[in-house]
Order: sequence, then C-alpha cells, then structure tokens
Amino acid sequence: MILKRASLKAVAVLEELSIDKNNIDVYSIAEKANLKVFEAALPEQVSGIYEPQRKEIYIKQSDSVNRKRFTIAHELGHHF
Repeated sequence: MILKRASLKAVAVLEELSIDKNNIDVYSIAEKANLKVFEAALPEQVSGIYEPQRKEIYIKQSDSVNRKRFTIAHELGHHF
C-alpha cells in the first residue's frame, strides 16, 4: 500500500514538473522544485541531508555519480 502511494506520488511529481519519465534527471527535478543541491564532505555513514527550511540537499562529494543520483532521489522523496 505504501509503495503504491509512493509510486503514484512520484508519477504525479514528474507530471507536475513536466519531467520526461524516460529521461529522469534528479538535478533537474531538484531545480524545478526550487531546491539547491550541494556536494559536501559528509560523515562516512551519511550520504545525504535534506534541509527543508533552507530548501537544500547535501550529497557526499566522494560518492560515485550513480550513488549521488540515488541520494538526490532519496532526499527528493523527503521533500515531496
């Protein structure tokens, strides 16, 4: 049930922001949602931080490109 609601919300967000479902760019989603993404030297056990009051996402600068994308997507989930 929770997964279905999350999937429906994700589709709604993509449609609302006019994001092509076949070419999802998490950086573009963050930008369209008025969120800034920063790379930072985060602690080893932390890959990302969402700061709702400041509308900022922080991702670990030493992570791989794929891990950074995953982390941004995760933090966007907190936002939406």
